[in-house]
Amino acid sequence: MSVALRIAGGLEDYLQRRTAIYFLVLALFVMGSAFGAVAVNALSPEQRLDLKTYLDSFFHGLKEGPGVSQTGVVQRSFLTNVVKTGAVLWLLGLSVVGIPLVLIVVFTRGFVLGFTVGFLVKEMAYRGIVLAFLSVLPHNLLLIPALIVGGVAAISFALSFLSGRLGWHREGLGEEFAAYTLVMLAVCAAMGAAALVEGFVTPTLLQLVSRVMG
Repeated sequence: MSVALRIAGGLEDYLQRRTAIYFLVLALFVMGSAFGAVAVNALSPEQRLDLKTYLDSFFHGLKEGPGVSQTGVVQRSFLTNVVKTGAVLWLLGLSVVGIPLVLIVVFTRGFVLGFTVGFLVKEMAYRGIVLAFLSVLPHNLLLIPALIVGGVAAISFALSFLSGRLGWHREGLGEEFAAYTLVMLAVCAAMGAAALVEGFVTPTLLQLVSRVMG
């Protein structure tokens, strides 16, 4: 059997054994996004005005020139996604107590995404759709799958650790820990790549479209 077939078979087996966890994590992320979009309607007029003013000043700055430090955006995104999300998910997966916290992290990230897109669309109509597509989609194409995989891996290992503590599954826990750590390193790498996209690709796209749309 070729290496590619063995890897594909192992991946298929991995996914099949964790289908329920994937469904749970994905459902929570979608719920968080939906709640975030709905939460836009709960903003007071003053809060909406403050956010709208911030957006207007931000896009005005883009039209005037590169006023945002791309390196600074990458650093902030790296800190938020890789350190505060990826590394924290890895730590939470080391304990059964961390399972509900993993779910909270996934829900919260979905909420933030839904709120951001919902606010842009509600306040800026078709311009908001375009801006959401350009400002939110590019890096989230990497970030969302990484978040889902990381959440599933953390919950899966926490459950394996619990079964080991209860004596149901003692053999191979060390190998599972090594595999779990490798998966989370891949997750953090994807989140790091998302930070690069957010810092260097997204601002360029936004600057172009802000000049076209006026």
